[in-house]
Amino acid sequence: MADQTPPSGGSGQPEVYVEAKEMKIGTGGTARIQKSETFYQLMGTEEDVVVLSLLIKDTPSKIIEKVPLDEFEKRFARVENYFKEKAKEINVNLSRHLSVGEQHLEKQEYYSAEFEFDSALKMDQRNLRANLGKSQTRAALGDEQGAVEILKKMSDFDDLYQIENKHVFNKYGIQLRNHKMYDDSVQSYVKALKCDSGDEHLFYNLARALYEKGDQEKACRVLKNAIRLNPDFKDGETLLAYYEKHPPQT
Repeated sequence: MADQTPPSGGSGQPEVYVEAKEMKIGTGGTARIQKSETFYQLMGTEEDVVVLSLLIKDTPSKIIEKVPLDEFEKRFARVENYFKEKAKEINVNLSRHLSVGEQHLEKQEYYSAEFEFDSALKMDQRNLRANLGKSQTRAALGDEQGAVEILKKMSDFDDLYQIENKHVFNKYGIQLRNHKMYDDSVQSYVKALKCDSGDEHLFYNLARALYEKGDQEKACRVLKNAIRLNPDFKDGETLLAYYEKHPPQT
């Protein structure tokens, strides 16, 4: 008889096992077989006993089952890369909700957009695109306070100013400016420029926030920086010419 070796759980990743069952439902010509699968995470071993935790919504629960090793080998099969595959599935669904939400937002279908962003937030409460989209829909629906609260919450997100999120933090700064949160908008663009100091559009939007805040001199100086970065930046030249001739109305 071969030696029975208990699962080790030493791979560095949580080990998941599935118990598959078949149940006959109905009788005669209407009888059918119903299959079910129940997933458990390995918590450890105790001598010849395997300790498993029932997964509920892919999270280990307090429902613990202790299974003798010989019985365990008959009832359970290991599931490779269970959590990696679940993460891929979640990311696919998350991306779909975000894309559809942004399409609805562009078409001014605000309630449909909000539904998609809410669905995305249920999967990832700190998702930047979902929070920004939710803020935009709240503003479009007349909920100024709700929009501002979301924007304030986003300021604490550590990943907001990472280079791969540049398109998000640029829109974030614009939203702050649109809500007359000029100091917050300026601070946002200053942080963004520390992340990417070579983007003339970030300087351009910083200048707009400074000007609307009432600081004409700094706004013009920032626009000159943008134009130095890109001498063909026509929008920057046009805005600079206007700012130099028109003091801000505060």
